[in-house]
Amino acid sequence: MHKNNPYHTLKKLFETGNIEDYEEFFNEFGKTNIQKVTGISYPKVLKTLNEPDILSLRNIIELSKEVEVDPRKIAILILDTVEKNQKSKKK
Repeated sequence: MHKNNPYHTLKKLFETGNIEDYEEFFNEFGKTNIQKVTGISYPKVLKTLNEPDILSLRNIIELSKEVEVDPRKIAILILDTVEKNQKSKKK
């Protein structure tokens, strides 16, 4: 399993609940890899760092297949990040 999954560390972070936000996912997965897996343009990939909610459900499913985690975990991570960003904008 470990040898077949280049995102083994990222998968473990999800399994242990130690991944905190989309920015951490973004940095661990890598912007170039996000582009390759989802097929979205590089500028849009960079935009997801500040606006992760622009990722489509299809994008989330594609990313989850690569990491081998439930897509709901990535969706929740994105939702939590969006909520955190909205709260910080209100201050």
